[in-house]
Formats: sequence, C-alpha cells, structure tokens
Amino acid sequence: MDAFVQKSIAHYDLELVKRGGPMKQGLQSFKDSFPDIHAIFVGTRRDDPYGDKLQFFSPTDPDWPQFMRVNPILDWTFEDVWGFMRQAGVPYCCLYDQGYTSLGDVDSTTRNPALLKNGKYQPAWTLANGELERSGRSTPSGATGSSSAASGLPIPIREARRAEQF
Repeated sequence: MDAFVQKSIAHYDLELVKRGGPMKQGLQSFKDSFPDIHAIFVGTRRDDPYGDKLQFFSPTDPDWPQFMRVNPILDWTFEDVWGFMRQAGVPYCCLYDQGYTSLGDVDSTTRNPALLKNGKYQPAWTLANGELERSGRSTPSGATGSSSAASGLPIPIREARRAEQF
C-alpha cells in the first residue's frame, strides 16, 4: 500500500499529509492544521457501512471534525468501480491483484475467500458477487500466526507480506 501511495503522489503531483491515530483524531489534527479546508472527497458507496444514509454532499456527524463530505461515487457498485478503473486504465494498488477486495487494518484484512480458485487467489475485479466485497475484512475465526496462503485460508496482510519475503 505504501508503494502505491508513493507512486500515486508522483503520478498525480500530490502533497501527502499524514496524521496518526484513529480516523476521527487524524481528521481533527488535519482540520487544526488546515482550517480553511471545508470539504473532503470520500469514496463511500451506498452499499458501504452507513453509506445508505448519505447524500452526494453530506456534512460529517456533529461529534466529528466538521467537513462537507463529497461522495462522487455514492451510487456506484463494486462492479461499476472496477469497470471504470479497468476501462480508463486507472492505476490501483497491487494488493487487489492478489485476492484482496477491501483494504482495512493491516492485521485484520485478508484475501477474499470468494476469490480462491484452484488454490490461487484471483484479482479483485473478477469477484462475481459484489456483495462479498468485504468477506476479507476480518481475521477468520481460529486463524493464527501459523496460517499460510498455501493452506487456502485467508491471511492478514501483515502475515502475507512476511510470507512473500521468503
């Protein structure tokens, strides 16, 4: 993910502003540093958690740092996103080619089991049922540090990274 972010910064001539901690804390730190920024673009879709309550322009909740959330792909589906990205040649993180369909915390994001075919994980864009997009967002029950890609079980990104070093 870090390598993709660095490539994107160079490709789109962006300035990266990093903030640590949970999202709410990070947004507050950002708001404190850049008080003149009043809107942020968000990639939320209606089928995302809490996305069904949003509009294309939705203010943050009252107990959050105040921004106008701009949700340009709110009515897109998983299939719409991948169709557009592939058609337009939009660069994306290589983890999506390794069987991940939804990236979250490094310790709890796993490859999507719906993409395991004949012992190999297929790219995210081949997921036939977009409702299964988040199937890899939590560590499977019983998974331990000894699981591996060869076992056919989804494994956390951190563990997958370690396994790929060997």
